[in-house]
Amino acid sequence: MKKRDSNRLIVYLPLMLMLPAAAAAANPAATPDGILAGPAKDEAVMADVNDRCKKGTLDFLDLVSHAKEYPAIMSTDIASHAGALELYFSCLGAMPNPEQDCEALRRLNAVESSIRSCKQTQFLNAVIWKVFRSNDAAPACQKLISSESFVPEKDAARFCALFLPALKGGASADLCAKVKAAGIDLKPGTSCLAEMAFLSGVAACDSTPGINAADKRHCHDYVAFLDALRSGSPQACAASALCNAIANRKPQACAPFLSSVRQAFCAGLAARISKTASDKEAARKAAAAAAARVARQVEEDIRKAAQVPDPGLKAIQAKAAQDIEVSKEAARKKSAAEVAKYKQIAEIRRQRREAQMKKPEPPPQLKKDAPLQRVPPDVQKRLEAAGKAAGQ
Repeated sequence: MKKRDSNRLIVYLPLMLMLPAAAAAANPAATPDGILAGPAKDEAVMADVNDRCKKGTLDFLDLVSHAKEYPAIMSTDIASHAGALELYFSCLGAMPNPEQDCEALRRLNAVESSIRSCKQTQFLNAVIWKVFRSNDAAPACQKLISSESFVPEKDAARFCALFLPALKGGASADLCAKVKAAGIDLKPGTSCLAEMAFLSGVAACDSTPGINAADKRHCHDYVAFLDALRSGSPQACAASALCNAIANRKPQACAPFLSSVRQAFCAGLAARISKTASDKEAARKAAAAAAARVARQVEEDIRKAAQVPDPGLKAIQAKAAQDIEVSKEAARKKSAAEVAKYKQIAEIRRQRREAQMKKPEPPPQLKKDAPLQRVPPDVQKRLEAAGKAAGQ
């Protein structure tokens, strides 16, 4: 072995020991039968759902109902969007004799706060509808206000007396001023202007402090609902999901609420997958850069080692050569022993086969020391007759 090669081997040995771990990290985990497991399986499941998102074939309600069967990180995403389904089920529940309502959220494992919020939204839908379609909105309004604890129960009737007329033509600022003048206290932490912004239109939804992004979408939906009812136009009602669903008893009119939740979930999933891919690519580039640095360092170490005499190198080489010879001799002895063993076994088997074979017996008249047997008389006569016939 050359000195330079020995030095190269010594420097590379730690890197060679690291190769199995690096290979395991670079390849997806799999069971012996080839079935993906662990993170690779989770990524495959997320990729499948993402593909259904892109094709528009994802059944989001089915996904929510089986959320616990999906990877943990994805199950958490599903659960975070389940609460947004309250708008969909409150829309369904606002129709007369609904087939589904907010109780469906319970079957989808939604948290109790989402179910409660859904029912309050469902009450509000009913209140707004009754204001424009009948004269019995006051009981429903008081039930809504009491359940939501927007104002103290003792003030629910007085609040509804101001709120119901405001639905037909009032604005949030006017209503809140009247509520304050009447001495009606709101629940701590509640903003009257934020809660009632939908009375004043989309601009109020977008500019009133205290309204987050999710509440803005909710506020926009109620602006469309209220504008449609205030206009009295069938065309305007058809353009509002809530108005169309309640007025025409069309469950499919509530579909935009479900579609928006599905789109939000799919967008988040696509972003997560993209980030995972970006992280993997960044990790790959970092690993490649690190490997390049190590390779350069190795080459430099080899170059330096080749220039510096190593007193112990000859001893290492001699020991390595001796170990190789010992290994070769042991292998030769083992091989010779195995050959001898196989020959012995073959000889034993041959002897057994010969012992089992029967030796052929000679005819009786040819047996050693046995007298020759005479030909029977009748056979002799036939032989003689045959000879005479042949002579003629």
